[in-house]
Amino acid sequence: MPNAGESMGKEELLSVQNRLQECLRTLNEKSMSNQSIDLKGLFPHTENPQELLTQIDELKKCLDSFRPLTPAEAKSLSDAFDLEYTYESNRIEGNSLTLAETQVVLERGVTVAGKPLIHHLEAINHRDALLLVKRLVDEKTPLTPSVLLEINRIILKGSVYEDKSGRFRTEPVRIKGSRHVPPNYMVVPDRMNELYQDFQKWQADGRHPVQIAADLHFHLVRIHPFVDGNGRSARLMMSFWLLQNGYTIANLKGDDSDRIHYYNALETASVDGNLEPFHALIYEREKASLIWHLEGLVPDIEHGRGGYYLQTIKPIV
Repeated sequence: MPNAGESMGKEELLSVQNRLQECLRTLNEKSMSNQSIDLKGLFPHTENPQELLTQIDELKKCLDSFRPLTPAEAKSLSDAFDLEYTYESNRIEGNSLTLAETQVVLERGVTVAGKPLIHHLEAINHRDALLLVKRLVDEKTPLTPSVLLEINRIILKGSVYEDKSGRFRTEPVRIKGSRHVPPNYMVVPDRMNELYQDFQKWQADGRHPVQIAADLHFHLVRIHPFVDGNGRSARLMMSFWLLQNGYTIANLKGDDSDRIHYYNALETASVDGNLEPFHALIYEREKASLIWHLEGLVPDIEHGRGGYYLQTIKPIV
């Protein structure tokens, strides 16, 4: 015979389950009537970086409550998101392929009339580098400088810089349109060693994983360790770290307005030493990515999936 405490515990559990089931029914009704859940309203825009990180952590808990994702969920989300990520990351660098053209190139292996061959190669190479990142994350491979070298090697495959890919530059470089001058090539190995030591220190100090991702991205671009592909390599390394820590890829947009915002944030950090705008940009894109992934998932109380998400959205359903 259970005691009073055990009985109360079961009653509380039943009450929680009933509330979640009610929330799920309401959610299903909204879905049937084509009404979407306004997660952006529940997690409103904020200029406060700490509040933004708190929102990110809450959204991650919501996503974690669905894990492990079913094979169908994982494939559906990754197929759509990875395509857009490759398209946007390349678009930042001036790639002329549209989203639909990028899909055709990657899925059908055909060329698009009137588009440069190198733009086709950039799409394929970025897709392959992203597949490498995901495989290494699945294998629990630690993030090391050798991973970065391999990413850059894949990114520049078939380009005019292929013979210089996957190794630190041995010549000076300039960043077009920027006042920032990357360090002399002779000190690049030392700067990269210092960055890796800083990266390990950030972890030991308990710095938030998304801030570490942003800082890693920024410092890689600031050092500009390669003759080409620095931006794409830095974004993929950031993605590696985010995925390794259970977050989603922060997909930076490549349209004119967003690209200028991105470059201006990097410029402010590089020239003025103010990383706050860049942090804010990465945090916002990570938040948007988490919301995008949650919008593609359906709670399943019977199998214990999405419970925390349902509790979180209860006030707005």
